[in-house]
Amino acid sequence: MSITVLIAGTYVKQREALRRLLTMEADMEVAGEAGTAESALIEAQALGPDILLLDVDMAELDWPRLVNLLPLVSGRTRVLVVTMIESDCYALELFKRGVMGYLLKDSDTDILLQAIRQVHAGEKVIYAPLAQMTLGNLQGWLADYNMKRLD
Repeated sequence: MSITVLIAGTYVKQREALRRLLTMEADMEVAGEAGTAESALIEAQALGPDILLLDVDMAELDWPRLVNLLPLVSGRTRVLVVTMIESDCYALELFKRGVMGYLLKDSDTDILLQAIRQVHAGEKVIYAPLAQMTLGNLQGWLADYNMKRLD
C-alpha cells in the first residue's frame, strides 16, 4: 500500500520536482498538488491523503492564518511542514497544533523521504540542527528554573 502525499507549495517547479522525486519511490504516490494554503486544505479534506507536505512559506499564508487552518486538515492526514524558517519556537507551536514533521527546504532528499515515511508511521520528525537548538534552549531554561528554585 502506497503512502499518498498531497504536495502544497506556491512554486510550480518545486511541486513538479517533488512529484518526480516521490513517484520514483515504490511506496509513495502523489495524491495531488495545491498552489495555495487554502486549496491545500480543501484538497486534503477531499482526497484524504496520508501526508500533506506543506510549504508554510506561501505568500498568502501568515502565521495566525496557518495555525487557524491546520485543524481543518482531515484527521487521517498528517502534516509535514517544509520551510526556510529555522525557529524552534515556530516549530514547537506548529507541533502543538498537530503538525507531525518540520523540515527545512534545503534538507537532503533522503531526509525528506525518510521523514515522509516516519510521519506516515506516526512518528514526529524535526530538522536535526533545529532539534539540537531546541534542546540547548531547554537545558538553559531548566538551569535557570533550577537556580530560581534554590534561591
